Amino acid sequence: MKKQALNVAGLAAGDAGGRFVGFLVTVYLARVLAPSAFGVISIGLAILGQLANVASPGVQVVESRNVAAAISGMGRRVGTVLGMRLVLSLILCALTCAVAMLWPAPATPYIAALLFVASLVPMALILDWYFQGKEEGVVVGGARLLQSVVYGALAYLLVRSSLDMFWVPVAFFFGCTAMAGALLAAYIRTNGVPPIRWDPAGWMAVFRGNAPVGLAAVVGQLIINYPPLAVGWFLSTADAGFWAAAMKLVFLALLIDRVLNLAFLPVITRMIRRKNDDGAVVFAMTLRVVVGGLLPAVFLGVVLAPVAVVWIFGPAYSEAVLVLQILMGYVALTLVNSVFSCALIGGGFEREYGRAVIAGVVVVVAAVTVLTPFAGMMGAAIGVGIGEGATLGLMVRAVLRHLQLPVRIAPGRMVIAALAMSLTPLVLNWLHPGFQSLVGVAVYIVALLLLRELEPGSMSDFRRRLA
Repeated sequence: MKKQALNVAGLAAGDAGGRFVGFLVTVYLARVLAPSAFGVISIGLAILGQLANVASPGVQVVESRNVAAAISGMGRRVGTVLGMRLVLSLILCALTCAVAMLWPAPATPYIAALLFVASLVPMALILDWYFQGKEEGVVVGGARLLQSVVYGALAYLLVRSSLDMFWVPVAFFFGCTAMAGALLAAYIRTNGVPPIRWDPAGWMAVFRGNAPVGLAAVVGQLIINYPPLAVGWFLSTADAGFWAAAMKLVFLALLIDRVLNLAFLPVITRMIRRKNDDGAVVFAMTLRVVVGGLLPAVFLGVVLAPVAVVWIFGPAYSEAVLVLQILMGYVALTLVNSVFSCALIGGGFEREYGRAVIAGVVVVVAAVTVLTPFAGMMGAAIGVGIGEGATLGLMVRAVLRHLQLPVRIAPGRMVIAALAMSLTPLVLNWLHPGFQSLVGVAVYIVALLLLRELEPGSMSDFRRRLA
């Protein structure tokens, strides 16, 4: 197998395995912890996730690129990057301690946050960015899987009830430590011990070089990390637990989005640079396929939400059902957004892409802040959807302005098929939701065939242009 294929396969397998183990750990914790305790854990992870981007500004992207470009003095730069991340992590830990001591609020969430934030220290030493740049996907994938396994094993051994919830960040800390240790050992075997020195000037140089990408990452992550904090602040930690349960299933559904981005970005980049009509046709057809596929996906999510939430997380999390059903709209908008995002990035319009993302985050923060106190978790879910819709609108505008790619996909027949599908739960309300969903999808496909929306000739032309 070629090195590139092995790199992608190793990285994908490790990432998928780690995410699957992480999902199982989340399900276990949700079942053994009360919703309020699970909410505290979710708030701590959200705070850690946001601070981790601040402690590692742009490193995952910029430094991986630098390693791949084999810039001179890379060994010394690795030590400088590690030193910068360690210093930033310690500063953030100290600031978190100060805020926790001064903030007049219940102590439990802040103790959990402090324990989680301690993981910034081992995370600062993780060298996955270096091995990604070296295209050593097997090493990175194995380390990520190791982190999830260690975290999961310790969480299973140490956490049996809500009284044990503070062991969760301890387990997470050791999972991060295991990943950092494995990657450091792999690095030392071939390069020796990285030279971590006192070098403020070098740290500032790395920080300035990485800051633009790092700022975009920090802002972008607010879409994920701000809503649980807002729900916990305006409502309760139990509501934060319900929100976290719904979002875990949303993230599972958005694995499709990761595949779409990986597959479509190189294709549309190549097509746009040919400067013929292939790019426009491939874009339009991809958008049509995505819209046609996400309509039944959203239907399945809405119909099966009551069964999925209770079966996976238990009856205590039934209040997450409505949140998940509303967030399926966010899933649909995200998938469509990915098509336009790939077109902008593939066409070289990263600034327009960045502006749209930042504007969307601002809308999310504002909408969630305003709607959550008045409409609870439902308001937060609607706010997230509004922000994603605003981002999509800006992406569409940018694509029309810069790339002149067709956006109209004649969705009328798809909408008719989707309406027929959506009526099946009302007509067949005496059936189990699983059977309702199967019948609904079958009705959708038959409607598309009868309306001649599925045309073999257009798909053949699509494949020909890709080839």
